[in-house]
Amino acid sequence: MKPIWTILITVVLTAAIVGGGMYYVMNKNSDGDESALQAQIDDLSAKVSTTSTTSGAAVTSGAAITPSTVVSTGTAATSGAATTPAVVSATAGWKTLTDSHFGISFKYPATWPTSKSAYMTAEENDLIGVAESWASLTTDTLADKGKTRYVRIAKLSDFVNDPSKNQATQLKAVYANKSAAAAVKGTMLPPVNAATSGATTPVYIQTADGVFRGISYFASIGQDYSTTIDCVIVMTDNTNVITFHFAMPSDKASQYTMADGTVSSTFITYVQSLTSSSTESLVSEYNSVYKNIALSVTK
Repeated sequence: MKPIWTILITVVLTAAIVGGGMYYVMNKNSDGDESALQAQIDDLSAKVSTTSTTSGAAVTSGAAITPSTVVSTGTAATSGAATTPAVVSATAGWKTLTDSHFGISFKYPATWPTSKSAYMTAEENDLIGVAESWASLTTDTLADKGKTRYVRIAKLSDFVNDPSKNQATQLKAVYANKSAAAAVKGTMLPPVNAATSGATTPVYIQTADGVFRGISYFASIGQDYSTTIDCVIVMTDNTNVITFHFAMPSDKASQYTMADGTVSSTFITYVQSLTSSSTESLVSEYNSVYKNIALSVTK
C-alpha cells in the first residue's frame, strides 16, 4: 500500500497538468474569437467606406439634406431656381417684359402684343399719388374685343393712406404667413377708380422660389354693372407689389342680361360662386395662362 503522501502528490500534479491544459486551450480559443471579431469590424468598415465614396450621390460632411434642398425635378437643387418644370414648359416661347424701374420681369404669351408701357412719378400719377409702372397687353383685334389685360407695379411703402395702406399691411401679412387668410376680398394695389363687386375668397399663390407671394381672385370690377368677369392676381416680394388684371365678357352674359339691357343682380352671386374648376372661359384662361404669367415673375 502506497503512503498517503504519495497519493496526494500524484493528485496535485494531475490537477495542475489538467488545469494548465484547459487554461491554454481556453486562452487560445479566446484569442481566436477576438481575432475573428476584429476581422468582421475591419470588413464592415471597409464596406461602409466603399459605399460612401461610390454611391453616386456624394454627401459631404455637414451638408444636411433638408426639404429646402430637395426638389422633385430629378436634378440637383440649385440656389435661386425660380420656376418649376411645369411653368417652364407652359411659358416656352413666350415674350419677357422687364421693368427697369423696379427690376421685375415676367413672361407673357408671344401672341399678345408688344406691351404699351409707361412709368409715372408720384407727381404725374395725381389720381393715386404713387410712382408706378404699368403695361397694357391687349390687342385691338376682334378676338380681344371686350378683353382687358394689364399689369401695374409699385412700392408697398408708398401706400401711406387708407384704404390702400391697410391693403399693403395685409399683403405683407400674406407674404409673412404664406397664407391668404389675412387678405381682404377685392384687394387691388395700386387701386383703381372702379367698384369691386362679387369678389371671391382670395387664394394664396407664390412663385416656386417663394420670392413673390400673393393672392388671386375673381370679381366683377367696373364703374357700372356689366357681365364682364375679372381675374386679379396681386403679388409682392415684401418690397414691391405687382398686380395683374385680366377681364373678359362672361360666357353666360346673355343669361344675366335683362330685356331692357340691364344686368341682373344675380350675376354678382354667380361671380361669387366661381372657383378654379368653373367652366367660364376666363377661369380656363386663368389656369392655362394668367397663373403661369404670375408664377414666372422674377427680379
